[in-house]
Amino acid sequence: MLICLVILTGCWDRLEISELGIVTSIAIDRDDTTGDYLVTSQYLRPLAESNFNPPPIPPSTLISTTGKTIEEALRKQNESVDREAFLAHTKVIIINEKLAKEGVLPLIDTFKRGKEVRGYVWLCIAEETAAKELLDKKANQLARITGDYLNRLIEHHDDISGQFTKHHFYKLVLEEGIDPITGVLSLQTSPSDSIEHIFYSGKAVFKDDVLKGILKHREQDGYHWAMGISPAKHAAITLPSLIEKDKSVSIHVETITSQIKAIVTKQNDISFTIEINEKARLSEQMAAGEFETQEEQLNYFAHLEKENERLIEEDIHKMLDKVQKTYEADILGFGRVLQQEKPHVWNRVKDDWDAIYPEVPYTVNVNVNIEPKFVADPAKP
Repeated sequence: MLICLVILTGCWDRLEISELGIVTSIAIDRDDTTGDYLVTSQYLRPLAESNFNPPPIPPSTLISTTGKTIEEALRKQNESVDREAFLAHTKVIIINEKLAKEGVLPLIDTFKRGKEVRGYVWLCIAEETAAKELLDKKANQLARITGDYLNRLIEHHDDISGQFTKHHFYKLVLEEGIDPITGVLSLQTSPSDSIEHIFYSGKAVFKDDVLKGILKHREQDGYHWAMGISPAKHAAITLPSLIEKDKSVSIHVETITSQIKAIVTKQNDISFTIEINEKARLSEQMAAGEFETQEEQLNYFAHLEKENERLIEEDIHKMLDKVQKTYEADILGFGRVLQQEKPHVWNRVKDDWDAIYPEVPYTVNVNVNIEPKFVADPAKP
């Protein structure tokens, strides 16, 4: 009996879900009046998410408080919420763009020191809007809770969302020869309904922990290509068709790999090559023409492959022109590649790498293979 009393004891510090103030997302801004930090937390209402007759109330609520530090603002929320904040289920931390330009590490220091916030929480930048505004938008959401919606939006956007976590950001800030990036969220008005929707709109580029700028559209794609990541996970590559004038084709990227190599000459000149290999398939053909011979069809696919290669090269050059010349941020990790492949050279130049990197030359070599090389006629009514 005495043994059973020891083994079968319950959890002395157990807390029921209904007793926790579960925070799903946090937004960090600056209060324009006081200059203090403005922290907005989205608290979950567990009862509203019940599968058994949930009450007709919103599934979450927003609480905003100010403080000289992030920790002070968070603790003040306990003064107006009837449950202690529970941060273990926080999905995303959104930081105001202007604040990020002053440095991110001081803003997330309390989350790094504390044990509640997980290392895999997403870290994002709110572009041209208050971070708290992103937590208050419901349009376009399939999930009832904004925190869950943002979590899935970031996670499913592309193949590198794992790089946008708090843990990975810290890792890249501390690592030599590479600078971090994070995702960017913005509010955009839809022309169809004139309602503001939340969009995943780009990549935030940092020099150490200071935001330098944002990559969008083809610049963002250029980063994907250079890192060997398909930007076509939720989109298609559109190329001109030779079969019929003013018609287009869509290319779906099946696999893409990238390798960055460091080259050091006898004169100690440093350069890099970016080798891209893509395997793709024709996913849509708008033109209705026909090929008379198999050779014509093979030549057509050769043209598509060359156009695809040209587009990738242009995207990478657009991206590197901005991050290398304007932002001076080494987000591709040229310095890290040099450190790994030529450590003796890196040890010699690492103290001056910030001055060397913006002028380092590079070449881009792209090889695209589209299979199968067959064009079916578009469906006709």
